[in-house]
Amino acid sequence: TYEKAEKKLKKAMFISELSSDCSVLSEHIAGPSTLTPKFPCPP
Repeated sequence: TYEKAEKKLKKAMFISELSSDCSVLSEHIAGPSTLTPKFPCPP
């Protein structure tokens, strides 16, 4: 269905954003703190 395709597209976009800038995403999740480790970037 169209809805399923849209969900897949959103997930793909999220994953591409994740790999393009992991440090920004980790700060967004954990808050801008020097104590929180950065999430490893997918290859």
